Amino acid sequence: MAGLQARSAPPVLYVRDLVRQGYVGEVLSTTLIGSGMNDKKNGATLLSIALGHAADALCYCLGEVRELSATMTMRRKSFTIAGTDESRPMNADDQVCVGGLLEGGAALSIHYRGGRSRGTNLLWEINGTEGDLQVTADGGQAQIFELTVRGGKGAQSSLEVLPVPQQYRSSPLQGPATNVAQAYARFARDYREGTHLCPTFEDAVTRHRMLDAIEKAAATGQRQTGR
Repeated sequence: MAGLQARSAPPVLYVRDLVRQGYVGEVLSTTLIGSGMNDKKNGATLLSIALGHAADALCYCLGEVRELSATMTMRRKSFTIAGTDESRPMNADDQVCVGGLLEGGAALSIHYRGGRSRGTNLLWEINGTEGDLQVTADGGQAQIFELTVRGGKGAQSSLEVLPVPQQYRSSPLQGPATNVAQAYARFARDYREGTHLCPTFEDAVTRHRMLDAIEKAAATGQRQTGR
C-alpha cells in the first residue's frame, strides 16, 4: 500500500466513475490549478506533495501522461512561517507549469503556485464532448481538503453541484484526515476480500517517474515521456 490517499477521496472516486460512465463523453482536455506549501529541506516541495497528490488523483481518473513539457521557477525569495513573523529564504521552485498529453490523447495543463492565493487554490476541470466536470477546494492539497464536484452535460448551460453518493464513503471520519481513513478502510477491504482498491508500490513508482519527468523537462527544455 502506498500513501497516495487523494485517490481514496470520495469525490475523486465519484469523478472516476462519472468519467468511466460517459458523463463527459470523450475527454478532450483537463486543467489543474492549485496552490501549496514548499520546503525542500524536508522533502515537502510544491512538486512532490501538493502537485504530486493532485496529479495522482487526475491520472487515477483519466489515465497516465504520455508526454509533457514543463517550466519551474522560483519567484519568491523568502517566505514567512504561518503564525509567526519569522522569515526564511525560499529553497525550492514555487511555480510549476506542465503541459502535455494523456495516454488517451487529451490535452493536459497544470499550474501549481507556492503559498496561498486570494483567488483559486484548487480548480480541476475535465472537458469532454458531452459534458464538463469541475472539482474545487479551499486549498491545493487534494489529499487533505474537502473537494466539491460540479458538473453539466447535454443541454445544461452551466454547472451544478453533484453531491457525492454515500456509497463512496468507506469511513465516517470527517476533516483533514478523512482520506487517510478512507485509504485504510480500502486497505482493510483488500486484506479481507482480496480486492485491489489500494495504490501499490508500482503506482508510487509511476507517479515518481512522472515527477522526475517534470523536473527533467524543466531543467533541459526538452519534452519528456511521462512514464
